[in-house]
Amino acid sequence: MVLYQYQPLDSTLEEIRILHLYPGDRDDPIRISISHVPFQPSEYKESLCLPAQSVQDDLPDTWSLYITLEGRAVFLCEPDEGEAYTSWVSPNSSINHSQHRDVEATITLGPNFEAVSYTWGSVDVLVDVQVVNAQIPSRPTETIKVGPNLHEMLGHLRQQETSRALWVDAICINQDDLVERSEQVKGMRNIFTFARRVILWLGESGADSALALQTLEYIGKQLEYTQTGYYMPSPHCTEKGWWNPRYRITLDADAWTAIAHLIQRPYFERLWIMQEIQLANQHSIVRCGDVETLWYYVRRALLKCKYDTPGLPQFSSTILQTKMEHVYHLSNDLKALDLDRLFYMASKCKCADPRDKVFAILGLVPPPFSQRIEPHYSLPVEDVYAQALETYIKVTQRLSLLGAMGKGEPENRLPSWAPNLSQLEHERLTSYYNFASGLSAAHATFNLPDELHVSGVLLDEVEVVSPIITDNLKATYQTAQELRSGETGQLQYRTSADFLDACMWVLTLGDLRDRWMDLDLVPGLQEAQALFHDFHDRKDAEFPEVYKVWSQLLLTHLASERFFITNSGYLGRGPAVAQPNDKLCVLLGYNYPVLLRPTDPNGRLVEKYRVVGPTYVHGLMEGQAILGPIPAPWKMVIRNPEKLQTSYSAVAVDPSFYNPDTGEGTRQDPRLGALSHEWEQAHKVDESRIGVFVQYHRNTNTGEMINSDPRLLPEALKSRGIPLQTIILV
Repeated sequence: MVLYQYQPLDSTLEEIRILHLYPGDRDDPIRISISHVPFQPSEYKESLCLPAQSVQDDLPDTWSLYITLEGRAVFLCEPDEGEAYTSWVSPNSSINHSQHRDVEATITLGPNFEAVSYTWGSVDVLVDVQVVNAQIPSRPTETIKVGPNLHEMLGHLRQQETSRALWVDAICINQDDLVERSEQVKGMRNIFTFARRVILWLGESGADSALALQTLEYIGKQLEYTQTGYYMPSPHCTEKGWWNPRYRITLDADAWTAIAHLIQRPYFERLWIMQEIQLANQHSIVRCGDVETLWYYVRRALLKCKYDTPGLPQFSSTILQTKMEHVYHLSNDLKALDLDRLFYMASKCKCADPRDKVFAILGLVPPPFSQRIEPHYSLPVEDVYAQALETYIKVTQRLSLLGAMGKGEPENRLPSWAPNLSQLEHERLTSYYNFASGLSAAHATFNLPDELHVSGVLLDEVEVVSPIITDNLKATYQTAQELRSGETGQLQYRTSADFLDACMWVLTLGDLRDRWMDLDLVPGLQEAQALFHDFHDRKDAEFPEVYKVWSQLLLTHLASERFFITNSGYLGRGPAVAQPNDKLCVLLGYNYPVLLRPTDPNGRLVEKYRVVGPTYVHGLMEGQAILGPIPAPWKMVIRNPEKLQTSYSAVAVDPSFYNPDTGEGTRQDPRLGALSHEWEQAHKVDESRIGVFVQYHRNTNTGEMINSDPRLLPEALKSRGIPLQTIILV
């Protein structure tokens, strides 16, 4: 048989290919046909009808309207007495339920097909699939060569009596045509959004895969989860309390083992599934061999299991904890996740082409970002990554991705400021909970191919660094304290007690209840110090159950960094490659102080710097470098714990200032004066997803809108005597 010859798609009709899988028995050869169909979702996108938020105004006081991850309306009743419960039907009988019908009711307006989400697996050995010409059956049969995993999947998905219309990327996109690949990638979001359903193929059945799916289905039927990150009981739940993340589900050991085996499947490591399962509708299925269940239930179960697995022997290893965290994120609403965490997730997933670290998540990023990125597989990888950073800065007006370096020295082909999106450094637990440059915007210009000019303040210089720290809490705590006895300069922290406080803030990256007001999932400063003293003095010390998740994340983020002390006596924590004489800098639009290394230490040339990496420096995390210390008794806090205790990152962090003497709280920084007459606060829906509450301001003269505080613009800071300068990064 001859190889199948792809015919070009008609771009004017936005054509896609559909694979028609012919019926047959298990041992029959796989036979398919391929057709071109117009696919113009823009013509029927307007048919999508989401639930009307105005319905809330007409509900009784104890009722609230929420929207599930898939866009369904669910009504929650929280009575004054008794348990909360939910309903798919509004308690207000006058409401027209067609106002909030399911999104999926309109899917049939497009071509009818199922999109398949799977992993290619090894393609070292290829298998033939027969391609029949449906228009001219008498023509000789051709073949397409596919990997064994795809061949096996088609055998399981094949029906005995009727054909099946599928979209499968390895066959429906001509993988040898870079132009077509680039063009089709742009349409992937619509393909998985408007498919009749998505099939999540996890692979062949295993010894306990059926038990895993049955267990997850049962758990998932007990709860609902909303776009705003709330857990609530399902309208048809049968297990009291299982919906609550604080309630520990009790399963037998075999069930937990089966779930642990399932989440270790290669499917969950694949990059493209991030987008594919996020866009899957509520009818989509998860399939292992011939066993299937609704993704709707599996998704909710994985969102719940994150809170049930800490401490279980089946999930005791770091690898299993990491995988559980990963499937939790995959199950959540990645379309609401802030951009740098999205890039971090992508960097940890597997793909054949490193350019896909950008292209594979374009269906999940906000339109202002995706509209600026044109997929081109012919571009060098470093150009794609540099373009991603440039777009990120333009869209968000922030420099957060600047710290997204791979561990160790950057690759020679990439400027030090360009993120290596194939191997990002570990995610910072408190990335958006620190404000080294306040709520300022970045002021950056690109001088390609290798220069990035940014505004900032050069503050200090590293004097001494510690050995590389590990995830051993006892040794790490001791290492930080030993720095004090070895330093030679003047410490910023006046007493031993102050220095111990600084150690704890640096160890935890500021993740303490003193910052997170009333959040009971993390300890306060004094309690954390007592816990660390226990670890130092007792071999059998353990963290209390309530702090298990906090402690696990703390350990994950400890390894492979260094403590350091600067010439001015600041204690910090930064990359393992930090060394004496590195410059400590605060850049506008960046949440962390950053270490820079001069390219010409002798200063004979125009000063340029390589980025070493972001740091946590106690005493510089709340804008002190550009605004000075916060006047006592005020302190910066985060006051939305009810949302953040159980919700996802869709909830923007909202920093405020709190006066413990009076109980007063305000968003207004006490170090800033009133706005000038040229600026006023303005409301605007923020699409940049920078993970923090954004107060927009409008210029009353020009109408210009900015997503930062105008009192932190370069001109305003210079008028305050702040020595801002342009810093050249290479």
